[in-house]
Amino acid sequence: PLTNPDSFLTRTLHYVEPLLSKPALFLYGILSLTGLIIVGMNFERYIHTFTYFFTIEGFLGYVGALAFVKLLHELGHAYTAKHFKIHVPTMGLAFLVLFPVLYTNVTNAWRLKKRIERFAITVAGVAVELALAGLSTLGWALTDPGIMNSIFFLVSSTTWITSLFLNLNPAMRFDGYYLMTDILSIDNLQQRAFGMTRWRLRELFFDLKLPPPEEGVSQKRLNLMTIYSVYTWTYRIILYTAIALFVYYEFTKALGILLFLIEVVVFIMAPFFSEFKQLYLRRSYFNLNPRAVITFTVLALAFLIFVVPLPHVKTFPAITDPVIHQDLYIQEPGDLEKLFFKKGDE
Repeated sequence: PLTNPDSFLTRTLHYVEPLLSKPALFLYGILSLTGLIIVGMNFERYIHTFTYFFTIEGFLGYVGALAFVKLLHELGHAYTAKHFKIHVPTMGLAFLVLFPVLYTNVTNAWRLKKRIERFAITVAGVAVELALAGLSTLGWALTDPGIMNSIFFLVSSTTWITSLFLNLNPAMRFDGYYLMTDILSIDNLQQRAFGMTRWRLRELFFDLKLPPPEEGVSQKRLNLMTIYSVYTWTYRIILYTAIALFVYYEFTKALGILLFLIEVVVFIMAPFFSEFKQLYLRRSYFNLNPRAVITFTVLALAFLIFVVPLPHVKTFPAITDPVIHQDLYIQEPGDLEKLFFKKGDE
């Protein structure tokens, strides 16, 4: 936590509200659409604007612009919460995989009875970023090549990507997750969905006949929880593996291997060991039933495939070179007219 912004938000709210009015939103849409049309007509030049980033001025400008965008993102959440008379006690800094991110504490939004109001607070940050992305896209189209043009490009391209593919991704605890929580009307979605999906998988593979973590959950809601959990687990495994590989290839090998192992153990292996521990605690419920027999048979076969040294042959293209050879160099320039040997000669 860095600051308590509530009094500042209260004093300045009336200045900000016109920027979020319906006419303003309509204007943002028109300007963004204009910028996107111009970019579509000059897409080749747009993607090559990135070359201006490789300067000290370009890098500092990009860092400052990105920090400004993220600050406005959080202020979008904060001002919208204050619009609905919600107390905003904290704004601060958090670290995700050592990367700094801003956050705003709008936990008190649970007091709002209307779901649409909670939805508005959650979507406000993304809405601000999309408006900035659209205006920056138009700014790129209206400026000449240079630092400002490059900053407009970086803000627009980065903001489109982070807003649509990161902030709105429900697999991470960003805006998209809380939007899905409101859409599905499932509070504490992640923990509850993971618990129900684990229970469902245990019953599917081992048929333990255990009661579910929650009673009275409809089949439709259970299916939604399962889809969300499987998607989140798959996304995280891919993401953390990619991070681990990035660390390995971009750092020195010794440090890369260490960080790779930390990534794999903490983010990938730890959840599997946690589930094995839960299964061990429920070992008294295991019994010989068809599902358990099939599961253990498949696991045993998979284990044997990895540990039994099965014979195999691999073929590779190769070139044969003599062990002893001598390079000949002619001191005077000349042309090679004829070779007195052919392929196969000794």
